[in-house]
Amino acid sequence: MLMEMSLKKKLMGGFILVAIFAALVGGIGTVNIMKVSSADTLLYEKITVPTAELLSVSTDFQKLRVTVLYFLRANNGAEKDKLAQSIKELRAQSDTQAASFEKPS
Repeated sequence: MLMEMSLKKKLMGGFILVAIFAALVGGIGTVNIMKVSSADTLLYEKITVPTAELLSVSTDFQKLRVTVLYFLRANNGAEKDKLAQSIKELRAQSDTQAASFEKPS
């Protein structure tokens, strides 16, 4: 059969076959790029953004730790009252941010 076909038909058939193969590979590639794009958005929203909240909780914890140390070393009552108020504020702020981090979205 191939021996009886003209060169023009053989070349055209080969080019059409290569074009179909290229379209198939391109279509599969496009579909997979869309999947990766949606997975990337999910990764950003579920992992990267909450990491900033977690960093804030960690920073507040360190501030709280140092404030407690100052509270324990304070000598007068006025300074202890001021530090106790600061501890309450830091705990409230840290609890709020931790709850925001734990909240499923």
